[in-house]
Amino acid sequence: MLAGSAVALVAAAYALIAIREANTMQVIATGGLVLVVPILFFVFESLAITFVTADQNIRHWLNHAWRLWWQLLAISVVPVLIVWGLSLLIDFAWSELYQKMTLSMDEHMAPAPGGAPIPGPGILLLEQATVTLRLLFFGFVVPLAMIQLWIATARHGMKSAARGAGSAMCTAFAPRTLLTYFIGLIVIAVIPYLLLFTEMHVHDVWWDMILLGARMAVSGVLLFGGWVVMVGAMTALDKE
Repeated sequence: MLAGSAVALVAAAYALIAIREANTMQVIATGGLVLVVPILFFVFESLAITFVTADQNIRHWLNHAWRLWWQLLAISVVPVLIVWGLSLLIDFAWSELYQKMTLSMDEHMAPAPGGAPIPGPGILLLEQATVTLRLLFFGFVVPLAMIQLWIATARHGMKSAARGAGSAMCTAFAPRTLLTYFIGLIVIAVIPYLLLFTEMHVHDVWWDMILLGARMAVSGVLLFGGWVVMVGAMTALDKE
């Protein structure tokens, strides 16, 4: 079931990206996939979280996962809206700060050979810091907090998890949870990235295609398998 839900999620996500809104049917299909992809994601997530507590009872596992996925979806709405609002606020604040710096700090701007000014080292450093902070927040902090909130929902129910969100956040940033999440990110993100984007050529078209297929398959296994193991480990830590 885990593998099937992962394959369905990948297929739906690919179809959503590949379909172009050229006619009415394609627009309808895109709208349908916009609804289907999040549902499939939360079905996969519910299967991953409840896998640890299944006690080798497949029926109990599937029933629990089926009752859980919509709760994970529902409890994610408010945090997603908050994160979206924060993203807009950060973009607005950065735009205002950038304009003020470029207008009031002439030393940060240097003339280019073509006549147009280019950002100085101060603004470039601020841009790099902003990108790094956004990456840490949206790529590390937010997913970790959401996973812990989903685990709390699976254990205590949606209402109790919402009331105890603060406790879930404290658990999310405990040392053992952070270490588990960091190791998991290496498996599900860093290694697949290196596999997919490191140039590997054997100077033969067919072998290049086979190698690419193997790299994609291994990356997929690491991504979804590593995600299940990571979430399972975090669920086990939460029970202790």
